[in-house]
Amino acid sequence: MALGEHVFLYCERGTSTALLAEPFNAASNAAFLLAALVGLQLRLWRPREDRSADHYLLIGLVFLIGLGSLTFHLFATTETALADVIPISLFMLVYLGFVLNRFLGMPPGWTVLLVLGFAGLIALTGEIKCGERLIALPGVATPTEAFAAL
Repeated sequence: MALGEHVFLYCERGTSTALLAEPFNAASNAAFLLAALVGLQLRLWRPREDRSADHYLLIGLVFLIGLGSLTFHLFATTETALADVIPISLFMLVYLGFVLNRFLGMPPGWTVLLVLGFAGLIALTGEIKCGERLIALPGVATPTEAFAAL
C-alpha cells in the first residue's frame, strides 16, 4: 500500500473517504480517552508513595490508544493505521512486563527477556503466509515447496 492511500477495513466506512465515514468506530474511542482520564485521577488520589512511573506509562498508553485509533477511524490511511496499532502493541508489551514483574515477582532481567521473546514471536508469526492448505515461513516461495522440502 502506498503512503496516504485510504484503507477500507470496516463495513461502516464502505468505500467512503469522508472524515466522518466511521462515526461509531470514531466515537468508541471516547471510552479509551475517558478510561485514561479516570485512571489518572484515581492514581492522583493515591498517596505519592503508591504512585510509580509504570502506572503513568500505562495510563499514557491507554490515552495514546484512544487518540491513535480515533485518528485512524477519522482518516483511514496507511499512516494512521500505524497510529492505531503501535500504541496497542506497546501497551500489550508494557503490560506483559508489568504483570510478570509486579504480580508474578519475576526479576527485571527475566521480565525484559520474556517480553522481548514474546515480541519476537509476534513478529515471526506475523510473517507466516497461508495458502494451498499449508503454511510457509518467510523465504519459502510457496507452502507446497515448504512441504516438499521436508
